[in-house]
Amino acid sequence: MRGRPSVLPNRLGVVGWGWSGGQALALASATSLQACVVCDAPLPSEPGLMLGLRETPVLGVFAGKDKLSAFRKLAAANQVPCKFHVADGVHPGFMGPPGKNTYAHDAAEDAWFAIYNFLEKHVEDARPE
Repeated sequence: MRGRPSVLPNRLGVVGWGWSGGQALALASATSLQACVVCDAPLPSEPGLMLGLRETPVLGVFAGKDKLSAFRKLAAANQVPCKFHVADGVHPGFMGPPGKNTYAHDAAEDAWFAIYNFLEKHVEDARPE
């Protein structure tokens, strides 16, 4: 993407849901990105992955019933700048699609607001090279 004339090469981020959340973290670990967002994803516990994320702010968006303590500890130990948006009282899959029994409109709207603000801060407002 960085080679495309319409792309600002220092304003790239990645977002992944579910299984692709781990892929988003791996991409952010292997490549210089301005931000990584992971939603409703199984969180890896590989220390090598965390080393590559030291320069990349990460936002994790999860249902309140998810267990984040191991990932939080690993991120803190490796000085990865992480922020978490935890929606209480909902189940994984709360962000949609609408019509599924796990979808929770208000929690999804709050999560999208957190994602947009995070990407605005770390990607859209990134300093030009």
